[in-house]
Amino acid sequence: MDELIKWIKNLLAAWPGYLIIILIVVVFCIAKVENLILIKSFFFSLFKTISHSARKGHIANSIRGSVLKAAKKSELSSLGVLPDDLKIKWVDCDTPESFFADGQVVIRVKQDENPNINFVRILTQFVSTGLFQNSRHYFDSTLLEAADLVIAQDIIAETRPTAHKEFYETVYVPAISDRPELKQDYDVLSALHKSGIFYLIYLNELNKAQAQVIGQEPDPCLIAESREMMNFLNDIIQKVSDDPDNLNINNNYFQFGLVYAISNKTLRHSGHSAHLKVIKKLVENNYRTIYVLAAGKKCDSAREIAYNAKDELPEIISSSTHKYRARNLETGKKTEGICIELNTY
Repeated sequence: MDELIKWIKNLLAAWPGYLIIILIVVVFCIAKVENLILIKSFFFSLFKTISHSARKGHIANSIRGSVLKAAKKSELSSLGVLPDDLKIKWVDCDTPESFFADGQVVIRVKQDENPNINFVRILTQFVSTGLFQNSRHYFDSTLLEAADLVIAQDIIAETRPTAHKEFYETVYVPAISDRPELKQDYDVLSALHKSGIFYLIYLNELNKAQAQVIGQEPDPCLIAESREMMNFLNDIIQKVSDDPDNLNINNNYFQFGLVYAISNKTLRHSGHSAHLKVIKKLVENNYRTIYVLAAGKKCDSAREIAYNAKDELPEIISSSTHKYRARNLETGKKTEGICIELNTY
């Protein structure tokens, strides 16, 4: 630490202050690309009153940075569910258009004087085109439409709540009008999202499935099983059954199990053996992924259980940690949660 302080002092003495600021900004932006976009938006805003192109640049980068930041925060981009970037092109066409190219969603849209209209149009194009990008035809189309609505609404709540009325009136209501099957899927996926990690697990498993079939003909079995998996997760959050065996699903495309961590106190008293036995059984029965879940004070216990299993079972070859906010569907209370994904492939 003393050496670090000394290095910083020497740097400040040798370099002008503005160069230090530039260096900090560069490091900050390298770490988070979306922050660079927001900084670009800020600089464009300095000239937006005197330059039409600067005003367009400010609006485009503000929306772009906000959307990407929200997608990253919710882990949708890190899971590969949504692309890492989008590009906005202002055109005179009244109907927005979008396509996926070079790792980003390119959106052609007409600028409106209402900033909320701009935001909603760009966001919905980004989600509907970017969600699973070129693999949407492998899944149930109604389910994906419902997922588009849930994801867009979540990003709006995170970044621009003032745009929700515009989204509700111009996107949500027209989409579900006279389509009860879409409304039903939306309600289920919305419940998964509100409960915490289950929505991310659902999207993560769909993403893994599409990687298995990319370039092949669509399989009706995958379309059917994507709906089966959604109902499986919904049954868990609705507490349809307390049977531990009902926390696992194993069919052609989805093979994963859920393991709930016990409290830290119980773990200290009982050890890992019971959880290790459950995880080992799932591995032996060819489950590809095990998700160890916990919320609140049980998060440390979940980490210990998951990492102990990874050390003990050579079949587990990789792991990743996902953070989320769990919400009790009865009380509405929110707590910080953790999900450790253990993969056997």
